[in-house]
Amino acid sequence: MNLFLISNLGQLYQAQALIRKQGLDNNVLGILYTNMNTTIYDYLVGNVDKNLFDEVESVLLPNFPNRYTRKKLTQMRNQYELLFDKYNFERVFICSFEGHYNFIKSIASERGTRIALFEEGTATYKWLINEETQELTLKGRLKRALIISKNDFKKAYNNSFVKVVIDKSLIIQTTKASFKLLKRITAAFITKKHRTSIQASLYPRKVREAFGKITEFDELYVAFPDKAKDIFKAEKYNELISDYELNEESKLLIEKSTALKSLTNDSIVFVNQKYKVPNDVHVNAILSFFADNYSEEKIFIKFHPRDPEVMKEAFARGIVRYNLNVEIIDLDIEVPFESILKVKKPKLVIGISSTSLIYTKKINPETQTISCANYYISYLIKKKVNMNVINLLNYHKKILQTLSDIEIK
Repeated sequence: MNLFLISNLGQLYQAQALIRKQGLDNNVLGILYTNMNTTIYDYLVGNVDKNLFDEVESVLLPNFPNRYTRKKLTQMRNQYELLFDKYNFERVFICSFEGHYNFIKSIASERGTRIALFEEGTATYKWLINEETQELTLKGRLKRALIISKNDFKKAYNNSFVKVVIDKSLIIQTTKASFKLLKRITAAFITKKHRTSIQASLYPRKVREAFGKITEFDELYVAFPDKAKDIFKAEKYNELISDYELNEESKLLIEKSTALKSLTNDSIVFVNQKYKVPNDVHVNAILSFFADNYSEEKIFIKFHPRDPEVMKEAFARGIVRYNLNVEIIDLDIEVPFESILKVKKPKLVIGISSTSLIYTKKINPETQTISCANYYISYLIKKKVNMNVINLLNYHKKILQTLSDIEIK
């Protein structure tokens, strides 16, 4: 039997495309979820092509599975072992190659099960760029430590006057702030790689592997096999481009959607992507870009499944404020943008560094794609957004440039 492990809609569509293309039988789908994202779980179940899977298994992970504790890591490894105990898998297909997915690799190796990686999106190729480029330089880390500690000392000083009379609290608070400053300066001399190594050494050997990365697979199914060869070792590299084929319910949804009726091949679609940026700053950055470049055009905004309601509300307010001809695509059942693209064929797709920008040309070559990453980054710098976010954006932009010749404005 074949096991496919997925946690979002894009991964599900990739898995189903792979099964159809390879003509695979005897497939089990494992849906990874937490108690905090049951809505996504419901979307996944609703979009499963039941003709492709013999069984669908729910794999409950602890909340915030990437914030490690000894208990969480043990729970996740046990969950995967129970799944492997239930079936005799010949192959297991995964989308990720870090964190708790290392447990799957380990269990598969122990049981003689072949393991394959299939396309998740641009994250699949992130090792093409040196990971250290995400991290601040030593000077930057020291500067960050001093800025954070400055706020600690300011808070300590302000708190000491709450009771009007100065007491011991000032000494206590400033002493605590001093210790924190010392810890931060010490930490600044240690790179992310070394911090991870130190952290891993504190965990039991059985779960320590979660801090590693999977670099070897039996097979790869990816959109850019030649690029993947520079990252992973495998016996076989296969090209995989999802067909984003919809089930009947989703097809009907797109055909009858009021939000999509006016979306034509003369329209522009923006695929939203949220970073750790305040909602109002994010919305103003995007709408300012539209106002400066496409003020006379009809634009549609497609939200990401994880976008909160407050984000949608901020866009609704912003559209009125900027007086733009923008319409929000709000569907009752979530479907990947690529599925809408196949049906509607807009003239232009805009994003920051979304995977959709990469896949658009492969799915519909007539549609133009543009990244607004340069504009967005410049806007965030003016608004003094956290430099960690800026660094991450630049990192994602480099991946985009490495994989394609998309115009970046």
